[in-house]
Amino acid sequence: MALTAQSLAYTRNADRLRTHQDPVLSAGSMAPDGKLYLYDRVEDSLWIYNIGSDVREVKFSHNGHYLAMGPTATGGAGSIGLFDVTTHQLLWEYDTGDWVREIAFSPDDSYVVAASSKGYLCVLNTSNGSLLWK
Repeated sequence: MALTAQSLAYTRNADRLRTHQDPVLSAGSMAPDGKLYLYDRVEDSLWIYNIGSDVREVKFSHNGHYLAMGPTATGGAGSIGLFDVTTHQLLWEYDTGDWVREIAFSPDDSYVVAASSKGYLCVLNTSNGSLLWK
């Protein structure tokens, strides 16, 4: 079965660049597949997280340690989640109230910004997912 990628992101982890020139890739797929894929070319490993619906946005932090994505499996259409790229653990999720349309990290990766379909910008603390501004 061919997958239709909704979102695609890649990163070059600074620690890995010293010994490898390969990025870590992530892709979100549309329903009915509805999964988030994280492929590590260095380790030649594929991690799959079942969302159950369209994965609309995926974005790596600048340092390559985090992957923000929306929506999450348990949070609904307006949710954004932050994963640890190394452990594949969902660190936190936040509900924006409507479909997540864009995700960005601040230059120092201390904040995640999510834009929703209703026109809201949510600024979240990367370390704990707390809302700083909406």
